[in-house]
Amino acid sequence: MHGSEGGEGHSFPTPICTSDTSRKKNNMREFSIREMRACLGRLARVVEEAGEVIVTRQGRAIARVVAVAPRKTRPDYEDLRSRMPRLATSSADLVRKERDER
Repeated sequence: MHGSEGGEGHSFPTPICTSDTSRKKNNMREFSIREMRACLGRLARVVEEAGEVIVTRQGRAIARVVAVAPRKTRPDYEDLRSRMPRLATSSADLVRKERDER
C-alpha cells in the first residue's frame, strides 16, 4: 500500500520527492511543506544543486533554505610572510626608535 494510514481508516498519499514535485524558478527549487517533509533526507543534495530552496504553505513562500558558502582557508604564517615585502629597517630597530622617542 502506498501512503500512510491516518486515523479512522483514512489513507493519505505520501508525496514522493522527484524533480516533478517541485517547481523550478531561475535555478531555484520551490517545495510545499508536505513536499519538503517528504524530501527532507535529500535536502542537502537538493540545496547544493539548486543553490536555494523556497518552502511554501498554500502557495505563499514562508521560508528560504540556502547553501552555506564554503569557509575560506586562512593562509599559513609562512605563506603570509613570503608574500609580505621586506622592510628596509628591522623590526627591532623600529621598536627601539619608538621607545626612544617617548
